[in-house]
Amino acid sequence: MNNIPIKNIYYMLCYAWNIIDEINDIEFGDEKFENIYNLMAKILDYFLNKLIKRGFYKNYILIEEDLAMLKGKIDFSNSIKTNVINQKRLICQYDILSTNILFNQIIKSTLDKLINSKYLDEELKNKLIILSRYFIKIKDIKISSNTFKTLKYHRNNIHYKFIINICKLIHNNFILDKNSDGNSGKFYIDKNEKKTMHRIYEKFVLNYYKINYQNFKVEPKPIKWQIKNYNFNFIPNMKTDITIYNKQKCLIIDTKFYKEIIIKHKDKEMIRPSHLYQIYAYMNNIKFKGNIKGILLYAGTNEIIDKYEKEKFDYKIQDKDFSVKILDLSKDWKNIENQLNEIIEDFFLK
Repeated sequence: MNNIPIKNIYYMLCYAWNIIDEINDIEFGDEKFENIYNLMAKILDYFLNKLIKRGFYKNYILIEEDLAMLKGKIDFSNSIKTNVINQKRLICQYDILSTNILFNQIIKSTLDKLINSKYLDEELKNKLIILSRYFIKIKDIKISSNTFKTLKYHRNNIHYKFIINICKLIHNNFILDKNSDGNSGKFYIDKNEKKTMHRIYEKFVLNYYKINYQNFKVEPKPIKWQIKNYNFNFIPNMKTDITIYNKQKCLIIDTKFYKEIIIKHKDKEMIRPSHLYQIYAYMNNIKFKGNIKGILLYAGTNEIIDKYEKEKFDYKIQDKDFSVKILDLSKDWKNIENQLNEIIEDFFLK
């Protein structure tokens, strides 16, 4: 997956996080990003400038200090322990409205991480240094995966969500290719990052169809097993990644983000059995009276396409059509859109 242009990752993120109104606001032109950090820096530069113009989100934080005058609530226990009472002072606790909150602390930490990266271009680094000056009064914190779990979004801070998602990717998911010299623009995907990229890929495809094909119903759809015994206690739930349907036809798409699409078992190349069983279960159990088709939609690049371009992965399972398709993410974005559109047109318009 190392051949995915970094610019395409940005477009996928815009769809996955549902901010396509701003998808073309960042001018990439023919700019070549040397690594993933340069792209992340450019995105942050754009969105943080917008945030600064709008103003930082504030929330109430608890302040505790010893004062000669009463303010807020008195902490008698600490006042006695610290002996400030003998100095005719009291430790008081009170709330103030402040920008020194977790949202802004995460952004500051992310800026510091990028600025200190040896892989960041000097021009982008200088832009981030200028932005970091707006965060001087924000507390430095250590970021962990649990840090992001405590955040709560509402209408007053929802504009932070895309920025925070980028920060999360930088801290938890994108790392330079361990086998590269740091300048290849590749990113290494281990088993944890695979899960993240799969979720992004799935949400990207789902939202692309939701936005561009509003005349169809597009949703992840729960499916009940067609089991006569009504005891479902030990039966796993089923839910498709993407189901697209109208009154006549139903298309079930299961998205997959794997380095290898075809596996070899005892010298035989084959589709991963678990993926085939999964899409078959969806097709066989969904309650739909019209024409049903299932697609395993793998994320791929030109090296994978070239390997299997002569193969036709079209099958019929019982009375239902089933296909394996590869979305070539190494192409320019217009080509990717055409690939996604063809999937709909081939099934619904023919």
